[in-house]
Amino acid sequence: MAEKRRVLVVGGTPNSIPAWMNAAFTVEHVGTERSHGKLEANKADVVLVVTDQVAYDFSQNAHELGRAWGVPVLHAKRGWSSALAEAARIGLTWLVDGSQNGGKAVAEKSPEAAKEAEAVVENAWKETAEYERERAKAAEDRVTKERVKREQLEATLAKARAGAQERIISEIRRRAAEVRASEHQKLAPVRKAAADLVRSVRRAQTVISDSLADVDKAREHLNRLLDAESVEMGRDGKIDSGA
Repeated sequence: MAEKRRVLVVGGTPNSIPAWMNAAFTVEHVGTERSHGKLEANKADVVLVVTDQVAYDFSQNAHELGRAWGVPVLHAKRGWSSALAEAARIGLTWLVDGSQNGGKAVAEKSPEAAKEAEAVVENAWKETAEYERERAKAAEDRVTKERVKREQLEATLAKARAGAQERIISEIRRRAAEVRASEHQKLAPVRKAAADLVRSVRRAQTVISDSLADVDKAREHLNRLLDAESVEMGRDGKIDSGA
C-alpha cells in the first residue's frame, strides 16, 4: 500500500478536520488552541490554511514553512472546496483525487462524511471551471482591448503617414518651384543674349544678302559693259581692214 501524502492544516479545531481527509491523508493539525509562539510541524506535502480561523502570526509562519519546504500553501476561505479548487488550478490533482478516495473509504462507516467529500470535490471542480471561465473571459477581454488599441494605433499611424506624405509632397513641390524660379532667373540673361545674337545674325544675314544682291547687279552691269566694249572693238577692226 502506498504511503499517504502528508497534509499540514493550520487553523480551526481538531473537530473541523473531516473524516474523509483523515482517511485520505496523514494530517497534522495546528489549530486555534495555539495563538502565539513559533509554528513547528513535521514536513508535509502541502499546507492548508483555514484563513478565517487562524492567528495572523501562524498564517505568516505557515507560508514561511511552505516556502522553506518547497510545497504549495492553499487556503480554505469558504470551506474545504475552495482549498481543493486552488489545488486543481495549480495542478495539485492528487489532493482532489485523494479527497474523493477518502470519501469512498469512509462511505461504509459514515455515509454523511462520504457525501460531504463528494460535495466538496464537486464544488471544487465547479469553482475551478468557473475560475477558468473567468480567466478565459478576462483573456478574451484583454485580447479585444489590445485589438482595439492596435486598430486605433494603426489608424493613427496611417493618418500620420498620410499627413507626412502630404507634407513631403508639398515640400517637394515647393522646392521644385523654387528651383525652377531660380533656374529661370539664372537663364534669363543667357536667353536674352541668345535672342540678341539671333537678331544680330539675322541682321547680318540681311546685310550680306543685300550686299550680294548689289554685287550681282554690279557684275551684270560690268558684263554688259564688257559685252558692249567687245562689240565696239569688233566694229573698229572691220573698219581698219577695209581701209
